[in-house]
Amino acid sequence: MLQEQFWKEFWRIKAQAKYVDLHLARTEMVDRAVKILLAVASSASIGGWVLWKDFALVWAAIIASSQVLNAIRQYLPYKDRLRSLAGLSIDLEELAIQVEDKWLRICAGELSDEEIRKALLDLRTKRMKFFNKNFQGTHLPERKFLLKQAEDSAAEYFSHLYTAC
Repeated sequence: MLQEQFWKEFWRIKAQAKYVDLHLARTEMVDRAVKILLAVASSASIGGWVLWKDFALVWAAIIASSQVLNAIRQYLPYKDRLRSLAGLSIDLEELAIQVEDKWLRICAGELSDEEIRKALLDLRTKRMKFFNKNFQGTHLPERKFLLKQAEDSAAEYFSHLYTAC
């Protein structure tokens, strides 16, 4: 029973670590796209306005939009989310390595039920602390398509390397 619970926690940690990595990559992409859009809109709009005076209203709208986006960018969650996800990613990967070591010890019969129970409690406590530490004052929105990718990745990882003992 305790071995099965630990196995499920091991699987969950691996899937969460992958989910956080996928979320981090997506957040970096969005943040980069906003920065590129602002740079291109500011630079190209001024040049375009000069070249195509017939569309001055369009270029003025592009410039105004980029200025508004630049002004509100500091209030968008991406900067804080990037920092939080980067920290959490490192913490979860380290935790996954520790959990893998414990799992190998459990499978080898080196841990008693009491030691497994304590390890399980320790694992859950660490995971909660990592989320609280990295996401103070903000939250991680759920992206179902990323969650599905993370679960598929974890399933593939475990199907190639491990089975429950």
